[in-house]
Amino acid sequence: MKNKAVKDLIHEKRPIQVLISTILLIISAIFSAWITIPNLTPVFKFTGIVELAITSILLVCSYLMFQRDKLETGTLITTGLGLLITLYSLSVKATDLALLFRGIIPLLVGLASFRMMKETRRKVWLAKIRGFWFEFSHNKIGLIGLVMLLIFIFVAIFQDPVAALSYPDPEARSLAENFARPSWIGIFDPSCRNLPPTLNYTLDWEPQSIPENVTIKREGDIWFIRYNGTGAQVIVIAMNATMYYPYDPPYRFYYRFIWGASPGFVAGRATASYSLEINLTTPEGKVYPIWDQHWEKYKATDCYIYGRLLNGTYVKYPGGPEYQKYFEHQEKPWLPKLYDRPGYGIYSAYYGGEIPRWKSTVTNTSVVYTTTRYPPIRLGFKEQHTREMTQALFYPSGNFTFQLYVTIVPTQENATCEVRISQFRVDVPGLVWGLLGTDYLGRDCWSRLVYGARISLAVGLSASIIATSIGIFIGLAAGYIGGIVDEAAMRLVDILLCLPVLPILMVMVTFFGRSIMYIILIIAIFGWQGLSRLIRSMVLSIREAPFIECARASGGTTGYIMAKHLLPNVLPIALADFILAVPGAIILEAALSFIGFGDPTTPTWGREYSIMQELGAVFQVGPGIIWWWFIPPGLCITLLCVAFVFIGHAVDEIVNPRLRRRR
Repeated sequence: MKNKAVKDLIHEKRPIQVLISTILLIISAIFSAWITIPNLTPVFKFTGIVELAITSILLVCSYLMFQRDKLETGTLITTGLGLLITLYSLSVKATDLALLFRGIIPLLVGLASFRMMKETRRKVWLAKIRGFWFEFSHNKIGLIGLVMLLIFIFVAIFQDPVAALSYPDPEARSLAENFARPSWIGIFDPSCRNLPPTLNYTLDWEPQSIPENVTIKREGDIWFIRYNGTGAQVIVIAMNATMYYPYDPPYRFYYRFIWGASPGFVAGRATASYSLEINLTTPEGKVYPIWDQHWEKYKATDCYIYGRLLNGTYVKYPGGPEYQKYFEHQEKPWLPKLYDRPGYGIYSAYYGGEIPRWKSTVTNTSVVYTTTRYPPIRLGFKEQHTREMTQALFYPSGNFTFQLYVTIVPTQENATCEVRISQFRVDVPGLVWGLLGTDYLGRDCWSRLVYGARISLAVGLSASIIATSIGIFIGLAAGYIGGIVDEAAMRLVDILLCLPVLPILMVMVTFFGRSIMYIILIIAIFGWQGLSRLIRSMVLSIREAPFIECARASGGTTGYIMAKHLLPNVLPIALADFILAVPGAIILEAALSFIGFGDPTTPTWGREYSIMQELGAVFQVGPGIIWWWFIPPGLCITLLCVAFVFIGHAVDEIVNPRLRRRR
């Protein structure tokens, strides 16, 4: 008989599953304790207390799992804890072992433990679920709310691919112009149909003239221009790169390339000097000298570059206000020539053929055009009028040609010089972008909206789960135990109900830190009082019922009666309160973020409004009202809260017979 009992134990699946579940929870508790200890010493940390509580709950759950008669309670607690921690971890993008051992493993153990319940008990649970769904499916408002909630849950779970429909990184800046309109705006506004999207051109140079003693060779994306000859004749190599631009003029543009030069040296002296410049020719044939190596180096400095003028004097190289003053007051007829010929052609004609400041050193430079006040001045525009300059350069649309001139002057016999030029890249920030345009930093509004959905859901659900759990526990204890426990709990509830919630939340967030975890806990602390009073009143009426008297007479302990008889009777009301508490938690988080007390590292919907408030009058900047930035977050907050309210009212009608309507 003894051997038969052992065989039955071995072949029975339930004890083995219970043992595996208990071991997994103990391992999770050990890991949680291992990472909790550093946060408790040497200085008190609030996070350490929270982690210690999680460790303790995991140990309690492992004990409840091992006790077969307490399996149902252990299943509920384990599943709730795993779901709560998983939601929080996903909201802050946690991918470490804490998510696995504290969230995923307890959640899976809890879901698997449901199958280990006794057959009759499991059938009771399934019957209740089916009955609840039957009632809920006949409530149209509830179904509408459920569909809305499922849409938000889908976006939160698959936020990366959903955000990638526009751009995957919500913090990436300068994706387009600040306050760029949505790309589909042209469907409804004909004036926006030809606005440029963000364009990135990679242009390749094409040699136009190859003088004698010059060889040009391409290796990868680098052009090598090599000169090897004699004499004092100036060598000019021209290379073109063509760009087709079919849109309205942009506000800005950038270009970048890498160039280098290596003249030969004999007896410590360079055998050649060199100079580079780039001009832009518009479809109308206007030529703008947009860059040369000297301008790039001295555009914002006070260095003097000397050139021989007709009167034999020296002037400052055009790199500041003196350039504008010189051309306006001394040689005003020269101004129109800036648009008709390359920049060095001016110096060549009026300086007697001498070009100022040749380079004769080994150089390797990465050129990145940035917006300063000097390029507009050089091209004849006013200081800092970059937008006006860019719109003049890019009008009308068509083929734009960048001309690169490499000039080499031999200074000794048998001169050699090598110039290296990489591919030419032109970046045009778009005036339209993505599904919802950009904000004041050129960040994608759609991806920031999508990433805010997960955080709002996580905050609302997590804070409500914690607050509901606290409210159930205190309401059961106060209503059933009574006496000093009831008096102390209700006086605490009275005090908390009298306190102004938002100012207290602001103080506590300032004290503990502006992180999502603290915000969830603080919101939960002030969200359980009403539920605890409601449950207490229900327990006061139930505890004198005959079935409670029978359980007490049969020797049932206080904990057993509260868990097995009182808790199932108050759970429907707690469920309805939990669902209706989620919108309040979401709005509280948005309010905290709006007034600057939210987590600054996460793109929440409330934080977007905080940024708008800090900027001031952003709604009338640039293209007008920036509706694509400030309307969607508020609309999402409203729809998510309405979804929970619809579901909450439907659940309230189901669990409260007085509210049921005849069908």
